[in-house]
Amino acid sequence: MTALKHMHDSGVSHRDIKLENTLLNKDYVLKICDFGFAGAVGQLLNDNLGTQSYKAPEIYARTPYLGEKADVFSSGVCFFIFCFGHYPFSRAINSDGFYRMFTQ
Repeated sequence: MTALKHMHDSGVSHRDIKLENTLLNKDYVLKICDFGFAGAVGQLLNDNLGTQSYKAPEIYARTPYLGEKADVFSSGVCFFIFCFGHYPFSRAINSDGFYRMFTQ
């Protein structure tokens, strides 16, 4: 979360946080990589970017969203995977039963 906070405080939203875009150094410090979808913090976005299993619900709903909030959601998915060893749901949409269970 320190890297995410630093990134957002520096004005950057990643917009594709996922396990595949993280690295672990020799001191077991997690690093974020692949800034190909990165954008500015504070901008309302409409782009359907990111990886399906990590996308925030507002991206699926095609409503304007803030990239930094989507980053926080995606980070939560990563932490869930770290703790339980599997994705919390396949997509963050109401038709996904696991997603509905988490949001009700």
